[in-house]
Amino acid sequence: MLKTATSLVHRPFHAEPEGAFIHAPLPPPMLKDNYEPSHPSCFFSEKIRELGMPDAETRGFTWKNALPGDKTRAKWGFYATDGGAVLRLRLDPIGVLAPEQLAAGIALSLGRLNTDGPEILVSLFYLRSYSGMGKAKGSCEGGCSCSFDIDAQHAEKISPVVSMTFGVSTVLNLTTGELSSEQCVLVVTVLDESSSDGRHFKVVGLTQSNGMLIAYENPGGTFLSDIDAQRSRGSGEGWVSQLVRQPSPSTEPEPTQHRSRASTATAAAVTLTRT
Repeated sequence: MLKTATSLVHRPFHAEPEGAFIHAPLPPPMLKDNYEPSHPSCFFSEKIRELGMPDAETRGFTWKNALPGDKTRAKWGFYATDGGAVLRLRLDPIGVLAPEQLAAGIALSLGRLNTDGPEILVSLFYLRSYSGMGKAKGSCEGGCSCSFDIDAQHAEKISPVVSMTFGVSTVLNLTTGELSSEQCVLVVTVLDESSSDGRHFKVVGLTQSNGMLIAYENPGGTFLSDIDAQRSRGSGEGWVSQLVRQPSPSTEPEPTQHRSRASTATAAAVTLTRT
C-alpha cells in the first residue's frame, strides 16, 4: 500500500490520458505475424469426441469415463484394449492457417516442387502408465499427411497424461497449385506389438497450432524449428518449443540473418531451415 501511495504522489492518475491508454489497441506481436488463432485449436472432453469419425470408420475404441461413479471428477477419453483398434479424428489444417500463411507455404512448396503443402503442429494427448499399456501408430489420410509412433508403457509408477507433437502437412497439387479439398483425418492404430502384457491405449485430447516457425541462421550453424528437432531425434514427445543447433552445411561463413515465416509450420518453411 505504501508503494502504491508513493507512486500516486509521484505520478498522479489523470483520467483522460490514462483512459486513452487503457482503450488503445494492443501492440503487434513481438514476433512477426504471430497472432492468436481464430480457429478452434484445443479439444478435450466432449470437444475431442466431436472430432471422432462415425463408428463405421472407428473400431475398437470406446468413448467412456474412467470414473463413472465420481460426481466431482471425470476422466473422459477414447479407450482401446486390443491390438488392431483404430481411432479416426477429423482435422482442419487449412482452416487453422491464416490466408497469408497458406499463400506463403504454397509458394515455397511450389518453388521446391514439394507436394507437402503448408503444415500445422498437432499434439495428441494420451495416457501413459506402468501396467498393461500398448503401442500405437499414427498416420493421416485424405487431404493431409503425417506419421508418428507412441509407446504408452513406461517404468515409473505414475500414470500421467502426456503429449506427442508432430507435423500435419496439407497435400499440394503441383500442377494446379491448389491444396486438396479432401477431409484430413488423423488415424491412431493400436499395434499388436507391445512393451507390456497388455494393449491398452487412451486418447484424451488434441491441440492444433498455427504459431510461428522461426529459423536463425549464423556462420556456425542453423537453429532448427521444433518439428526439425523432433525429426532429428525421431520423437516429438514432450517438445513444443525446443530449439536445437545443428552444423550448417555451408563451410563459408555468412552474415548473420534472422528469418521469420508465418506458418506453424508450413512444410515448406520447415524445409527452408534445411538449406
